[in-house]
Amino acid sequence: MYDVNDAVAETVGPMVEKILIGLALGIGRTQKTFRELVQQTLEEVDARAPTDDESLLGVRFGLSTLDNELGGGVHPGELCVISADTNIGKSALSLHPILWAARAKRSVALFSFEMPGTQIVERTLAHEGDLSMRTIRSGKFLSGELAKLHSSAKQISDYAIFVEETGYDINQVVSRCRYLALRYNIALIVVDYLQLIEPALTRNRETTREREVADISRKLKRLALELKIPVIAVSQLNEQGRLAQSRAIGHDADIVLKLEESDSENAFALDVLIAKHRSAARNKRVTLEFFGEYMRFREL
Repeated sequence: MYDVNDAVAETVGPMVEKILIGLALGIGRTQKTFRELVQQTLEEVDARAPTDDESLLGVRFGLSTLDNELGGGVHPGELCVISADTNIGKSALSLHPILWAARAKRSVALFSFEMPGTQIVERTLAHEGDLSMRTIRSGKFLSGELAKLHSSAKQISDYAIFVEETGYDINQVVSRCRYLALRYNIALIVVDYLQLIEPALTRNRETTREREVADISRKLKRLALELKIPVIAVSQLNEQGRLAQSRAIGHDADIVLKLEESDSENAFALDVLIAKHRSAARNKRVTLEFFGEYMRFREL
């Protein structure tokens, strides 16, 4: 299937792969009566009652104020977009649900288009070990910090985080996620960041970057629905403060979070604006503390 020319690969390959993975996962499309849908909905709502098994709700950020405003985090089938200007903390915020899921012994797929896997590990060590990134990168550890580093490394070594750092186009991202879902039952997909994903091969030379990004956004949303897991995508903002390169990102997303400077007198304060939420109130603002050296957000 993979050893064919580009024209066939664009059409037949993804179609066959989707069918095979669907059969393997047992998610073939079946007709349900409305009565069955009502029963399924009741079961899902009942599962949201307080329980020790938080995995029933999808994934959380581990920040109670933000999770509460989102109605329990990001749910299966939802596309959540985290957006901000450069160097404000969007990648650090996306690390929160990754580690929340990993601590719960659930598998995560992280597509890192901006940094190598070793840098992801450094950030994870800083977050989990309460160690400064400056210390980790310089190697100048104070008394006790080196032991702290190795203790943190031992802890995170068991995390089922699959870091994909090779340059993928959007069809390859989808294909890889299907494989990971089948092989490792991943519970979360994170893309950092959306504008760096290569578009699918196309023979239409007149395509624009806006259309390419729209196609990428649409396929990520379809992927969330197909695999029934949350997808979190980090996105840049343009100079006008809007999602960069395509309006379609905001249309496809179920949740859009924007990181903004806060009016608080607290020097570490950052606002998370819930600019869009299909299932809850929008334009809600949650103020958190952001400690960039430790790649960590905390309750104000």
